[in-house]
Amino acid sequence: MSKVKDMALAPEGVRKIEWVQKHMPVLESIKQEYLETQPFKGITIGSCLHLEPKTINLGLTLMAGGAEVAMTGCNPLSTHDDAVAGAADLGLNVYGWREQDDEEYYQTINMVLDHKPDIIIDDGADM
Repeated sequence: MSKVKDMALAPEGVRKIEWVQKHMPVLESIKQEYLETQPFKGITIGSCLHLEPKTINLGLTLMAGGAEVAMTGCNPLSTHDDAVAGAADLGLNVYGWREQDDEEYYQTINMVLDHKPDIIIDDGADM
């Protein structure tokens, strides 16, 4: 379950994520390996990173490895609403939108923590 600004932006977000995937061959190679080996099966990974197509591709890679992934933004001004909607459409648990206020920002961090992550990836130590 995700919380995003506007799911109508998902097609544009998916298009951008797919473009990024074509230009990140190393990560795509790792994703293919993870699909076979499932190194994160049964593990929940929470992240607090800039929510844009490249980091969403990282989340998709971890998900391909068997992880339950929950993502939120580490900076509401760097969040790409279309990419977040695209991530939700692709099955990631994603919480965040551009220009959140402080209350919303910490609410979405807590939504990720509600997943009880085994591993946390956090750009600014807010989580």
